[in-house]
Amino acid sequence: KGSVQSGHPTACIGDAGVGYVNACKAHVNGGFFRGADLPDPARLWEGGGKLMRHVQLRPGLETPSAVLQNLIEAAYLDMKARVEAEAHSDAPVSVEASPRTATPVSTFRQTPQSP
Repeated sequence: KGSVQSGHPTACIGDAGVGYVNACKAHVNGGFFRGADLPDPARLWEGGGKLMRHVQLRPGLETPSAVLQNLIEAAYLDMKARVEAEAHSDAPVSVEASPRTATPVSTFRQTPQSP
């Protein structure tokens, strides 16, 4: 499922945000709402926030598509597990990929945009 949040296309599982695309003048950011919890063996992540990370894509600089696909798949599977765990619980839960975070999936629910 997809939506537009803050003017950026956003990929969702149900209404839980997985990632977004942000087109800038000189580059494109591919961002992930739980990127800090995901492996990044190619060390592409940028950003130092508690949860979010992004990959910056620039014209003329090659980023291997297999590496990007692995990051996208990891983000999708991580959020899918979080959503499924929350659906089977009486209270919001977090399927922790990292011991330093315990944020409920509901924190990443996308709010409807006004027309």
